[in-house]
Amino acid sequence: MQLKQGATVLRTTGYAWDKADQITSQTVNGVTTNYGYDLAGQLTSEVRTGYNVAYTYDANGNRLSKTVNGVAESYTYDLADKMLTAGAKCYTYDAAGRTVGINAPGGTTTLTYDYESRVTAITGPGISETHTYNGLDTRVGTVQGGVSRTFVRDGSYVTDPVLRDGQATYTPGVSERRGGVSTWSHSGLKNADAQTTSVGAIAATRVYDAFGAELSATGTWKGPFGYAGGFGYQEDSSGLKLLGHRYYDPTTGRFLSRDPIKDGRNWYVYSRNRPNSSTDPDGLEVVELGGSLNGAYFVGLDYALKARIDTSTWDVAVAQDAGLSFGVQIGVGPGVVGSVRRGSIPANERSSGYSARGGDMQPDEMSYSAGPWSFSHPIGGNGADASYHPDLDLEDKLEKESKPILGLAMRWQLFDSEINLTTLFRQARNGHFI
Repeated sequence: MQLKQGATVLRTTGYAWDKADQITSQTVNGVTTNYGYDLAGQLTSEVRTGYNVAYTYDANGNRLSKTVNGVAESYTYDLADKMLTAGAKCYTYDAAGRTVGINAPGGTTTLTYDYESRVTAITGPGISETHTYNGLDTRVGTVQGGVSRTFVRDGSYVTDPVLRDGQATYTPGVSERRGGVSTWSHSGLKNADAQTTSVGAIAATRVYDAFGAELSATGTWKGPFGYAGGFGYQEDSSGLKLLGHRYYDPTTGRFLSRDPIKDGRNWYVYSRNRPNSSTDPDGLEVVELGGSLNGAYFVGLDYALKARIDTSTWDVAVAQDAGLSFGVQIGVGPGVVGSVRRGSIPANERSSGYSARGGDMQPDEMSYSAGPWSFSHPIGGNGADASYHPDLDLEDKLEKESKPILGLAMRWQLFDSEINLTTLFRQARNGHFI
């Protein structure tokens, strides 16, 4: 991929992927950065000439160490995944798990929140910011270093792109205009890392690590959109980044407050520690980079124990059901599994069995279930039963780690769970739109 000014090549970029669709290397103007991952897909290394960083994590995805060019920095946490220390920095929290203080050798940064957990002020050494929001949690105004901005968006939601802010006007993900036109150039790993003038000359550059921490810069960067700027990430004078509903610290790879919808196993970690292959524009949900047509088909065997009271005789009946369940989902959207989980078709099942009543075995009537609900009526008796037995949410199944499009599942309804036993096919790699 080339960036040109007329016939002059300003930059050449290339990539390599492994079989798990993970970017293993990026080459910009002959300089190659190599990336390593663990079995969970978490980034473990980023290596190029003059820069070598390695990461380790605990079982819940908390970063335990970051080693840059041989210099290690350790991290500690409490039992609720709140980060207590990161190298020489110490962190304090309020009762809601929100970061309210970052104590560093150079001074303390303080964050203030409103009742909706929105950051309304950030103060610290050389930092003075205030922020205002609308009823949808969208930031509509900010004052940073005495400079006031009022954001006008193409809509009112947090991910609707900014069109102007009182200082400049924007073509989202493309350019900024204030006196002249500055066009963003993207290397491909989410971020805008170069700005060109109206005649195509490079006026400013930035180099980020995979998590968005700025490593170096040249020229004067215009506007708040840099790392993942095309996804709406906004950089503040504090060095923090606003991702929709929450603030993110790229130096630690963590949000400063818990995920309000509690997505995933760790409510502070950014993009499940997979910054090269995913993004989080609204601060609520990880979105895999790329695009695909996706489908899932699940077949399972059900076994369930039930207890029923016959209202005519008040006999207690114990029944066991066995049967077949199935479910199909198809969707199109961004990411590894797209939006398959939207408008899903719940698994349905039919089952039959036997009940013990008064010492005799009697056949049970065929029962029908739709999603988590079951309905049945015993043969030879009065009364009916309806039960609710939530299974493992297919939305959760598809959103998580794997990419099966056809699988065989065994569901034991007694334990309200589903186990994916066999993956028959895996989704082929689609084009990467990054």
